[in-house]
Parts: sequence; C-alpha cells; structure tokens
Amino acid sequence: MTDVKTCRIFSRLVIVCVWLILAGCSSPTIKHSNSQAYPLSISSSEPAFIFPFCIHGVPGNTANVSHIIIDKVIDEFGRNVLSGQKFYDSVGHLSWTLSEGMRQQAIQGKNQDTWLNGHNARILKDKMEAITSQLIRTGEIENHQFQFKYVIFLHVDAEEDMSMPFLSQVAVFGGVVDMDDQKIISYIEKNILLSGEPLVQDVANEMQQIVNELLSTPRIESSSNETTVAGSP
Repeated sequence: MTDVKTCRIFSRLVIVCVWLILAGCSSPTIKHSNSQAYPLSISSSEPAFIFPFCIHGVPGNTANVSHIIIDKVIDEFGRNVLSGQKFYDSVGHLSWTLSEGMRQQAIQGKNQDTWLNGHNARILKDKMEAITSQLIRTGEIENHQFQFKYVIFLHVDAEEDMSMPFLSQVAVFGGVVDMDDQKIISYIEKNILLSGEPLVQDVANEMQQIVNELLSTPRIESSSNETTVAGSP
C-alpha cells in the first residue's frame, strides 16, 4: 500500500515538473486590432454570439465537455453572451473551417482584417442570418431587427503526444469577428497541460478566460495596427 502511495506521489511530482518546464517554454499568442475600441460593447440587448465550436484532444463526451465550457462562460457573462452550441449540427464542418482559418491567419502573422473576405465571409453571413432568425422565432431574441455584431470563435485542438500517462497538451484558442466590417478584431491562443481528473474543468477555465480577454481592453498599447503580446508572430 505504501509503495502504491509513493508511486502516486512521485507521478504527480513528475507531472508538475513537466508542466513547469513547458509553461516556461511557451507563452500565449494575443492579438488585438488597434482600430477597434475596447472593451467591446455588449449587453443583454446586444449580446455577442459564440459560434458552435468543436473539441479535439479532451477525454470524455465532446458534447458534455462543450456544455461545461459554455456554462462556465455564461456564468461569467450572463445574457451579454449567447451560445450557439445547440446549432452545432447545422453548421457542420464550418465550425472547424472558420476557427482553424483564423488560427492559421494569426500564426502566419498576416493582416487579420483580410481573412474574412470572399467565400468564408459570405458563408458566415448567411449562416448567422439563419441562426439569428431562428433565435428570433423561438423568442430568445425579442428585437426582430437584431443582428449580431460580434461573433466569438472558440476551438480546442490536440497537440503533440506527451508520451506520459495521464498527461496531454491541448491548444485552446479563440477570436472575435466584427460582422459589420467582416474583420477579425482579436485572437488569443494558449497551450495548456492536462493531467489527472480535473481535465474538463481546466479547459473550461481557460476558455472562460480567453473569452474574457477577447472582449476586454488589451493589457498593452501599441501604435501599430495590431497589439502583439509575447508569443505572437
């Protein structure tokens, strides 16, 4: 019994050491457009919309995990943010396509303002009009003329195999699109290490924090077109 307990303690120490090493080697990617006023203006009458998102690399039922994440975000923002997760089946592969497209744009360091031009912009506009109409029909939105200005994209993606039991790494990232201008106005990405039982709660906490940072005033100022924090290209 003592040997088992000692083994568990040793395993946890190893996990903590690995986490500290990885945390020291990586930093978040955080970008905000300086042409945008922050914090973003949202309210219960003009909420932001979380586009249906998909999850890779987190153990468990993905639908249950996504609901835990959404519950965490709603606890923070209330009616100022509306979740579109129930429309996941209707958006299909678009959830992955748009979120990964946003990620590649940020990684490559290209102008965020150009990504939604063309095909993706038209698809997103049509899909958001259909979703908004359904929310109006069901009474979740009372203003029949309402259109969402800010759409939040979130994603969880599996990273490299850590080759260690009970230990995995995922990338959690998100961005905000201004639907009026069809521009990506903020983007954040973080790598997190998952271990033990609180896997889902760890991801939920990180996603809630990402949404908070996407909507809030950037932590630093810049005279360029983008605010770039350590870890950005």
